[in-house]
Amino acid sequence: MGDIMRPMGFDQLINWSLSEYKQENSVFGVKKEKFYKNRSGRRMTTVLGDKLASAVGPAAGPATQLAQNIVAAYLGGARFLELKTVQVMDGEEIRQAVPKPCIAAGDECYNCEWSTELTVQEAYEEYVKAWLAIHVLAPEFGVSDAND
Repeated sequence: MGDIMRPMGFDQLINWSLSEYKQENSVFGVKKEKFYKNRSGRRMTTVLGDKLASAVGPAAGPATQLAQNIVAAYLGGARFLELKTVQVMDGEEIRQAVPKPCIAAGDECYNCEWSTELTVQEAYEEYVKAWLAIHVLAPEFGVSDAND
């Protein structure tokens, strides 16, 4: 795993997903037999009135910054995702301001990480790309019978 996040294009995201699924029965390492499907048909209602097939999902972190990670989380059952906070200082500016590693553990542990390595625009593009990819791939892989 590298220390710089590298977004991939939407076409590459879809092609990678379909190709890996066809060749290995997995998508971004999530095996087909581990894909989550709401077999009970029950849904939970969020505070905004949306219906979700599952109340689980990852907290904000690397798993919710790149589109491919969001797709992998979705396939594993995540239907509620906490996205990373996006701030004014971003990208290269924040990489220069906050040294890596972002967690220093001597006698005590302090997490001095930043919200995201992506720029505001890149983060926006990743979230839109993930949303679109999920809506393209979910029916293709038979993991969702509803808009969740």
